[in-house]
Amino acid sequence: MKNTLFFLTKMRYDSRHLWKQMLILMILSISIGKLPAQDLAKIHTEKPIRLTGGLRLQTQLYQVSGIDPRQQPFYGALSGSPTLHLYGIQIPFFVLLSNQERRFQQPFNQLGITPFYKWAKAYLGYNQMRFSPYTLAGRRFLGAGVELNPGKFRLGFVQGRFQRAIAESAPTQPVGPSFLSAIPIPAYDRKGYAAKLGFGSVHNYFDLSMLYAQDDPLIPVSDSIKAQENLALGMGFQFRFFSFLTWKTEAGLSAFTRNLESELIPLPEFPFSDQVENLFPARFSTQIRTAIESSLAMESKYMGLKLQYKRIDKDYRSMGAFYFLTDIEEWSLAPNLNLAKNRLRVNGTIGIQQDNLNKSKAQTTRRLIGSGQLSWQPSAVFGMNVQYANYGLSQNPVARSISDTTRLEQVNQNLTIIPHWSFVKPHKVQTISLVLGYHALSDQSTGITYTAELTSLFATANYHIHFPQNGWGIQLGLNEQRVQLSQGSTESRGGNVGFSKSSANGKLALNSQYAYYLNRFEQSANGSTQNIRLGFSWKLAKNHSVQLQLRQLIHQAPQGGASPSFNESQGTFSYQFQFN
Repeated sequence: MKNTLFFLTKMRYDSRHLWKQMLILMILSISIGKLPAQDLAKIHTEKPIRLTGGLRLQTQLYQVSGIDPRQQPFYGALSGSPTLHLYGIQIPFFVLLSNQERRFQQPFNQLGITPFYKWAKAYLGYNQMRFSPYTLAGRRFLGAGVELNPGKFRLGFVQGRFQRAIAESAPTQPVGPSFLSAIPIPAYDRKGYAAKLGFGSVHNYFDLSMLYAQDDPLIPVSDSIKAQENLALGMGFQFRFFSFLTWKTEAGLSAFTRNLESELIPLPEFPFSDQVENLFPARFSTQIRTAIESSLAMESKYMGLKLQYKRIDKDYRSMGAFYFLTDIEEWSLAPNLNLAKNRLRVNGTIGIQQDNLNKSKAQTTRRLIGSGQLSWQPSAVFGMNVQYANYGLSQNPVARSISDTTRLEQVNQNLTIIPHWSFVKPHKVQTISLVLGYHALSDQSTGITYTAELTSLFATANYHIHFPQNGWGIQLGLNEQRVQLSQGSTESRGGNVGFSKSSANGKLALNSQYAYYLNRFEQSANGSTQNIRLGFSWKLAKNHSVQLQLRQLIHQAPQGGASPSFNESQGTFSYQFQFN
């Protein structure tokens, strides 16, 4: 019975996609057939065939002693984004070939092309498309897609594989425990399609989008996970009023079936109920969630104001997107000012955010979200940037209890001040910058035994001088950081020095840097850290260049310390070819 269910499900999926495969072929044929005929009068002015972009070949060697390896001993990759031009038609390619490809991983080696001409664009091979943040939102696929924007029409369609099957099995070769790819995560082969229909311009438009995707239950990968199905619908629009007021909204509705083996739920009779059931049959594991974000923004020459609302239901999911922060409702207000002929800019955000939208949790968490940035450039020599954020976090029971011991209230503060000076002369250029930072997480709860307290102070001073005539550069820096935790305090203090040299013709360049830091824990010495870097680049010819990077990290810790001593080495060599 189980196999029969899988077979019927597969039949329904394939027959439902037959007409969509025919549709995309027709659109591609029509658009490609018309492309060369649109600018026949200008063909003689175009170079018939040319190639732009570049390719990069990179190899890396890695070795470490004292700790588990954090990278592979050898890494090699060929990557690039060359673009082929044929009589004004642009055909970008995407290439990524690497030795990181493994049998149980999603494909690391990828090839995709994106030819486009005027208002028509095709996506072939491995590619990404974006219709809506709540339907198809940049999920990489293997297949074919097309975007057409003739006049004010906004059309799009894509069909392909969004996920490759990964069987539950042991790693194919022994690797260090720190590698994320050491243990394969089972996954079904997932295929689907998405479409967009809209009308408008860049400033005023209205779009409808949808995505349907389903796991292939005929390719079993694990007993611990089940095949899933998803239908997501999206609506988005933007309207501009009086040239200074903009209203923008994105909304989504997602029906997500977590288990294709769960029993079907018969739908009540209503208009088009048969069509709805054929398109996406409801099961006991099906959940329907909504998401919306809307903003109203006002912009003028000297000021602006933006009011935004966002609400995403708990467990909202779309197989065309990567991740959503769900179970949140947020109101925010964002003003900005531009004064003193652009020399003073101020902007910020303040709002309220909460979770537990469906009241399924024991507590509702509320956050006061706020931030501000100031940029001041009174002269060509001096400038300063200031950033401040004060995030409050409070948590209260849904129903107030007699004891308030479960109440939680925290305040998270961040302050960064960056003054900088620049002295520019024909024979030398000097820059000085200071970075002063403060971070604090304080717990203002009452009746809680464990108190989360964290305070961090850091200061950095950098000086850089460059001599354009001979290509020499010198960089000096001092750094100090103090972190206070409930478990104790840590300190790191030290500095760095760097040199750089480039040839007069710019073909050769050398750079080096040495950094040394002393570490302390609870006012006691806790070892040292040294970081040595050496870089070399050489432009062999007009379109050829090579780079070499060497790095040595030496960490010395006292006997029985919290972290072990280790010595880590890394060397990277790359060759780059640039097309004309």
